[in-house]
Amino acid sequence: MFVWNKSRTITWVFVILNFLLGIGMILANIRHMNGLDELQKRIQLEAMG
Repeated sequence: MFVWNKSRTITWVFVILNFLLGIGMILANIRHMNGLDELQKRIQLEAMG
């Protein structure tokens, strides 16, 4: 059995929390990339690609 046991409220709270954390990680990655110099950006983007 799941911990939340078919509770829609808890399910939606965790879906929204997961969505917000994902957006936070994307924004943190953008800030990190903006702090790098040109060569580091290029290396990082090629590694992520």
